[in-house]
Amino acid sequence: MSKSKKLVFFGNERLSTGLSSVGMPTLKALLSESYDITAIVANYSEGKSRNTHQLEIAEVAKRHNIPLLLPSNPLEISEQLSSYKADAAILVAYGKIIPDSIIDIFPRGIINIHPSLLPKYRGSTPIETAILDGVSETGVSIMKLVRRMDAGLVFAQARINLSGNESKQELADKLSSLGAETLIKTLPSILDGSANAKSQDEKRATYSKILKKEDGILDWAKPARQLEREVRAYAGWPRSVTRVFGYKIIVTKAHETNAPAGKEKDEMLIVRANPGWLQIVELIAPSGRTVSGADFVRGYRK
Repeated sequence: MSKSKKLVFFGNERLSTGLSSVGMPTLKALLSESYDITAIVANYSEGKSRNTHQLEIAEVAKRHNIPLLLPSNPLEISEQLSSYKADAAILVAYGKIIPDSIIDIFPRGIINIHPSLLPKYRGSTPIETAILDGVSETGVSIMKLVRRMDAGLVFAQARINLSGNESKQELADKLSSLGAETLIKTLPSILDGSANAKSQDEKRATYSKILKKEDGILDWAKPARQLEREVRAYAGWPRSVTRVFGYKIIVTKAHETNAPAGKEKDEMLIVRANPGWLQIVELIAPSGRTVSGADFVRGYRK
């Protein structure tokens, strides 16, 4: 039986820069709970125009006979959105600014899943920033979308502890699943108006950084611990790059290690940082192949 409330879904559900295998847990959870999804509004301008994730959302829309809208600007479809008479919209990593006039179409507003414990890490890269900062805890916030970035009322939050070893992909997957689960628990009270929404403490607000390609260049004047975090945080994009034996490589796995000596040093790819040592465990070689650090040493050391 269909839920009594109608929803529009905004987004491709790609919660982190350069990731494509999240699998749309929120949209699938809404459908499995029999919510009436009247339309899906997706953004195909991110990355390549036909990547796996973008194809998946089109396939889901087709399978469930849901209109798939691909506007370059949401204002282009304002009349169409109004015609659906949806009670609310759900937004997950849509990637474009939503004008107030679009938000106002929905009586209960647009509900956003943000992958941080707001007001911490507002902005577009909260997952990467949490890894870079080495925090022991993060989570998701179910919030009401407003024009100011990630500043709306918060309906619910859920937390997870971090081991300090998560890659960006692993953390994005965990937060995507947690966000979907938390939304499903919270959505009925949001839609019937009984949810206890709380204002954010602006004095505690922090913002995640906008990543640039050059952020991925490993700076060996940094501590080894920070470089190890960068390798995990920048996986996918901008990726951690450096030169070893004169060759440009992309570091995909690394960990902080003790100072090498003798034969051990010869069999591993270990680079001195400031302070500490970073062992490059896995990398993409100039050939384009993914190899271990030890294999790279054997094949490329002159």
